[in-house]
Amino acid sequence: MSRKTFIRFEPLPVEAGRKTGRWQVLSISSGGLLGIVTWYPSWRQYVLEPSCSTVWSNGCLRDVTAFLDAQNQVHRTKEEAT
Repeated sequence: MSRKTFIRFEPLPVEAGRKTGRWQVLSISSGGLLGIVTWYPSWRQYVLEPSCSTVWSNGCLRDVTAFLDAQNQVHRTKEEAT
């Protein structure tokens, strides 16, 4: 049985000089900004930068983790190809 999701990820425009993508994490019900997924160079992986005063359920955190895992895998695959 699939479960309902309450967040969505939308890509942000690529900024000049930036090599990695960024996504905004939005509430499906309100459209409010919950955070940004961005590349964290010190850790060499994508991370969530949550917006202030946001509240996260374990289901939403699982969705974010799955998204981060997928984007980190895509990034590693691109690095291996070069």
